[in-house]
Formats: sequence, structure tokens, C-alpha cells
Amino acid sequence: MVLVALCLTIALGIAVAGFVAVCARTMELSNRSFCYTASTQLAETGLEEALWSLNQAYANPSSYDWSAAGWTKTGSTVTKSLTGFATNTGVPGSVTLQIDNCDYDRISNTTLPVITSHGISQMRDGIAIDRRLKVAVRPVALFSNAVAAVGTATPDNHLGNYVYFASAAGGLVDSYDSTQNSGDYDPSLVPGATPPRPVNRSDKAVVSGPYVYLYNTNVLGYVATANPSSYALWVYTNGGVTGLDPTTGLPSSLRIDNSRISNNANQSAFDLSQPSATNQLFGGAQTGTARIATGATSPQFWYSGLSGLALSGGDTLTIDGPVVIVVSGDFSIQDMASIQITADGSAQIYVTGNLNIQGLGINNLTKRPRKLALFSTSNSWYSQMNTTTPFCGVIYVPNMPLYVGSWSPATPNYDMTINGALVAKYVFFYDVPAVHYDLDLRNATFSSVSTPFQVSQWLSN
Repeated sequence: MVLVALCLTIALGIAVAGFVAVCARTMELSNRSFCYTASTQLAETGLEEALWSLNQAYANPSSYDWSAAGWTKTGSTVTKSLTGFATNTGVPGSVTLQIDNCDYDRISNTTLPVITSHGISQMRDGIAIDRRLKVAVRPVALFSNAVAAVGTATPDNHLGNYVYFASAAGGLVDSYDSTQNSGDYDPSLVPGATPPRPVNRSDKAVVSGPYVYLYNTNVLGYVATANPSSYALWVYTNGGVTGLDPTTGLPSSLRIDNSRISNNANQSAFDLSQPSATNQLFGGAQTGTARIATGATSPQFWYSGLSGLALSGGDTLTIDGPVVIVVSGDFSIQDMASIQITADGSAQIYVTGNLNIQGLGINNLTKRPRKLALFSTSNSWYSQMNTTTPFCGVIYVPNMPLYVGSWSPATPNYDMTINGALVAKYVFFYDVPAVHYDLDLRNATFSSVSTPFQVSQWLSN
């Protein structure tokens, strides 16, 4: 019996020792998992800190002091350490941060800022759990939608906050990518062709606003309203919201696809910052004929004086390099006047007054909408575009309406083709418009609008 009891005691001791070892190992793994989660949270906190600092520096480049904010700057890289963190169980933690290419300039840089955040939790046995998050960031896209109204919706005044396609003869909204097909928009398709014919067309365009009205207009993409009201989306006659058939590449036979309609509009309005300019257009006159920026590799800054810029008759402005133009007052093009942007040119035109683009308009020979941008801070009654030349560019007038075409019987109404995107307080289309949204604009930034940074790509974790 003694021998049996001794054997049982030994076996029990071994079992208890094994159980204690398992418990200890389980506790260690539990502590490690807890610290891993805590380190991840610390790394995420570091990302938020870095994004905030980067946005402050970006919005205030002349006054932001990296050193005063606790960062150490070496070249275009800044680093920072955050300490004093502790979990509710007393586990200490810290964060180390690094931002590469912190001096990113939205005009001249192509390499995006990269944030690396290390969250470190210190286990009780002295082992440090380091969780790293590394991301590339870019400014938020200003033109994420094909057409967007950003006016505030009110239940009793929905007609003042809309995207309105009023064409009795039809209209179209779709999308393409100007980085392909030499920049040309090509809606054609040859099913079964050998070799397959490239098609530069998609159904990813978004029309957004508090209220959207489609009269005989088809959106190959999505409609997003900011109001759950039954009046938020009206589709008249042959209007529709649909996509491309994945087999044929032609518009789907389903005229209204409810899965492509939502009440979550995603277009924000951002503040404009007026650039400074040193070169005077036309020697101070409002009109004339000139060629500017030939051979320039970095943006030249031009201004129009104090009386606006009014091109008429045979006035022609040729832009042969990258420029930023500041128009103090109204900007108009009439009659046979025009602006020509050569294949080497680009223009950001900042206007403090009204926009009135008529006549021959603006001919953007680059075929890249991001190369022509019109901005206005005015809250005037309206802006208008009605030209014989297709518009290849973007317009951003968040404080005033934009009319595309003409409502006046005395003025010819042209079937406007727009390759690019439009953002206004509200947008009203006449006649037979065609809006081809350029998907490349979702990666485009502009110096006149300081959109905040956002995470664009997770590089590692």
C-alpha cells in the first residue's frame, strides 16, 4: 500500500507540475497577445499623430516648426518618440515615428510621404513587443466624383441643392482613364475581336449631391445623394443608373440598378488658398494675345491685375508650360477668343469672381483633365460654361451654381462634352451633355486647395 501511495503521489506531482507549466505558458502567451494588441494600438496612435503633424505642416508650410512640435528633422525625414503610455494593467509603452519625404509638394513631387510607426509594449519579463505599421499617404482627392453638388440640403428648398440633367434629347455620364489610350476617351467595343480591342471606358463615375435629377440621362456608374427623402433621386423618361455588362462591355439592359444608388454622398468641400503671382498677363490689360511659360519646367505664377480677365474677339492666350494664374475679379471668354494649352502646358486658374466660359473656350491639347483646373471662391449668382470646344479639365466652384449650356433662347446651346469633373454648389445641365469622368483624378492634387492627407497604401505591418 505504501508503494502504491508513493506511486500515486509521484504521478500526482508530475501532473501538477505539468499543469503549472501549462498555466505559466498560457499566461505568458496571454500576456504576449495582450501586449501585441497594446502595441498595435500604440502604433495606430502614432499614425494619427504623424498624420496630424503632416497636415499641419502642409497647411502652414511657412509657419509650421517641426522642432517646436517635438520632431527631429534631417533633410526631408523627421522622427519623433512618444513615451509615458501605460495600459490599465500597468504595462508601459512607447511610440517611435518616422516620416519620409515630409516636404512633399503637390505640384512637383511624385514620391509620396511614408509614415513608419512603431508601437512598443514592455512585458514584465523584459521582452519588448514591437508592432510596426508603415503606410504611404497622399492628399485626399478633390475630384472623387464626376459631378458633385456640395450645397446644403434643406427640406423646403431641394431645388437649390442638386445635380440636374435637364436634357430632353438625352445625356450620358461614364468614366475612363486618361493615362491609357494616349489620353483619348474611347467608348467603342468590338466583342470577340482578335486581338481584343482596348476599351478605355468604365462604369465607375459617381454623381453626388443632396438631390439628383436625371431627365433622359444615363449614368454608367453610381448616384449618391445626401438625403433619404423620396425626392432625393428623380429619374425621368429614359434616364437610368446602371453599369456595363461584363460579357459584352455594353450598357446593361437593367435601366435602374438599385445597388448603384445610395444616400451616402462622398464629396467634401475644402478651403481654397489664393496663390501669389509675380508676372502680369498682357502687360496689365484685360485682353490680348500672348504665349507664356515656353520651356518652363516648374510652375510660373501669373496675375491679371485688378480688373479680371476678359478675353473676346480674337484674343488668344497660349500656355506652353506649367502655370498658375490668379484672376482678381471675373474671368470670361467670349466670341472667337480662346485659351490654348499645348502638349507641354498645364494651368491652374484661380478666380476671385465669376466664371463665364463661352465661345471657343479652352482647348487642352494635353488630353489630361488634371492639366487644367479652374477654381473660384466667389459666392455670386452663377457661373457658366457653353463652348464649341469640348472641355478637358476640372472646375471647382463650391460657393456658386454652375450652368453647363445656355438657358437663354438668344444664345446658342452647345452639346457640351466634358472630360474631367465638376464640383459646384449645384450643377445644371442643358441640351445633350456628355460627362466622361477621368479616373486619374482620384490621384490628382492641386496647389490651390489644401486637402488633408489620408492613408493611400499599407506597405507593411
